[in-house]
Amino acid sequence: QSIVIEPLLTDKLERVSGSFESVYGMIKSSWNKQNDQLIMNVTIPPNASSLIHVPLTLVSAESTRNTVNFDAQSISINASPLSPLTHEIIEQSETHVVLKVMPGEYTINVQSVKGVEYSNCVDTCVIIN
Repeated sequence: QSIVIEPLLTDKLERVSGSFESVYGMIKSSWNKQNDQLIMNVTIPPNASSLIHVPLTLVSAESTRNTVNFDAQSISINASPLSPLTHEIIEQSETHVVLKVMPGEYTINVQSVKGVEYSNCVDTCVIIN
């Protein structure tokens, strides 16, 4: 079974958490913006794999522009730098990085980037399931 974790960061919220008791076990996901970084905590139950979408952009309710807030090069998972040698990177773009992970508990940290913006991305870059 594959679980998709795909948070949508917004300028209106500082943190979000949720959990769901699936037939495979407890699925947990949370994110918190603090001290110039994004911290995600994800728990994937046994007998399941997951695609984790690590967002790099912040969606603003007042604008059609999304701000690139986080640096893909600064991603770490459980205190280890993200690397194709140790992590399965499915996709990487300006807006997100998609990782395939096996059952377990993951803490994902991403450092912020200031002042970079791009336009025309609301319809094509943000996927809401």
